[in-house]
Amino acid sequence: MSHANPRPLSAVRASPLTGRVRVPGDKSISHRALMFGALATGTTRISGLLEGEDVLNTAKAVIALGAPAAKEGDTWVVKGRGVGGRIRAASHRRRIHPEDDSRARSDAEPRGGVRPG
Repeated sequence: MSHANPRPLSAVRASPLTGRVRVPGDKSISHRALMFGALATGTTRISGLLEGEDVLNTAKAVIALGAPAAKEGDTWVVKGRGVGGRIRAASHRRRIHPEDDSRARSDAEPRGGVRPG
């Protein structure tokens, strides 16, 4: 290969790229999509969910908390209940009650109103 007489290169304008790309599911994003779907008000459709064992367990947890989630074809559908008490969170809920001395206590744990010493 000789570099003595380089030839100039030329380029012509091409049309824009078009098409669709399907990216494989991501575990972290899949967990978040299910949880955000449960916290949203209304229906969330999730495509490309990574269906590993732990993500499917997250779907079961979302259902147990009161937000129906099911696979319909290639799409997961989550019927969100919104923020503000519509999702059951029995043992995880903390209700804070102001008291006369401006401190707060929690109904969920016996020592909720005790300050650490």
